[in-house]
Amino acid sequence: MGTDKGISRREALARIGMIVAGVATSSIGLSVLTSCAEKTQKKRIVLYFTATGNCLYVARQLAGEEGQLLSIPQMVKQNQYEFEADEIGIVYPIYGHMPPNMVRNFIRKAKLKAGYKFAVLTYGARKCDAIEI
Repeated sequence: MGTDKGISRREALARIGMIVAGVATSSIGLSVLTSCAEKTQKKRIVLYFTATGNCLYVARQLAGEEGQLLSIPQMVKQNQYEFEADEIGIVYPIYGHMPPNMVRNFIRKAKLKAGYKFAVLTYGARKCDAIEI
């Protein structure tokens, strides 16, 4: 065999894999690739209406630690209808196949400025036994 100091194809692929995985070290003479994009925290607002606490529970889960929870009745009381964030969600129950009147009126007046908007509607599991006639 010659004195060729090249590397095998397998070793070259292994080194490329280490670079892509970000685990290359200076001992093999290759720099580590890093992500150019910074991870930024998105601002999330979750508006909720609750009577029994179920929607508040759901809203807390969606807001997480960093999100802002806002009560729809409190926003109506404060005459606050304009909101701006990266993500805005509304959580409310369904009463008789409709949102509560307060929620419907709030949605009509609200100005939600966000790149992503979502709604979560909760509906109780009412036991409806069949009635025999």
